[in-house]
Amino acid sequence: MSFNLLAVREVGAAEDQLYPAPGEEADSVQLRGDDGHPSLPLAVSDITIREILPGASPKRVLRVRDISAKLRTTDWRIVLACSKYDKGGGWRSWSAAAIPVTLAANTVSKVRASRRRAGKMLVGQVPYSLLVSVGCKPRSTPLGHDVLRFGTVDPTLGTFRGLLLDVELPRQQSATEVARRITGLVAGRRLDSGEVLDDGMRQQLSGLRQPGPLLAPPKEFTSYFLGNPSDAIVVAAFQGR
Repeated sequence: MSFNLLAVREVGAAEDQLYPAPGEEADSVQLRGDDGHPSLPLAVSDITIREILPGASPKRVLRVRDISAKLRTTDWRIVLACSKYDKGGGWRSWSAAAIPVTLAANTVSKVRASRRRAGKMLVGQVPYSLLVSVGCKPRSTPLGHDVLRFGTVDPTLGTFRGLLLDVELPRQQSATEVARRITGLVAGRRLDSGEVLDDGMRQQLSGLRQPGPLLAPPKEFTSYFLGNPSDAIVVAAFQGR
């Protein structure tokens, strides 16, 4: 099975190299000593993951809609957790006579969904060392929502496979500002962590310690590029997305 950033895991499961362990509280993960002081949780919804292969346009591989998840930054990673990832429902009535049947079907569906997810959580993480881009797409209408985007690479393969993680923010949140804050944090952490960086990578991150705001037109993504500027495949896949 392909690595797609998110996985449903049992509460109480141990952390592994790819996925965090679910926490005891709702919408949380178990923190490690090197996580330091995590940020306050940011509510997100409508999670979408897209795959990028060399020479191809991004292809959607996963979407989870109408949920409430929590995103946090720590000293070395971005973590995402959602307890109610499977809500059930979805039955629709096409006539007044069908409304009672539809309500009953939705109720049964939601009860079954609650049982399916009992003791489980949808979790994922992006280590800063694998974070290639942080971007945003502004809302197109006053009542819309901004979208925050993280670009990363599949660490399980010896060949390039990029992944884009999109999350929808609450209406009062600006994805432009959130992207700017996270980019500055990640750049600073990587520069100060003792990670071995070549001159090009160090210069790239140094310029992003205090990034200026992204200028993104509505309905379009733009991003900060945190990848190695000498890696042509990564640059072609992520820059500007």
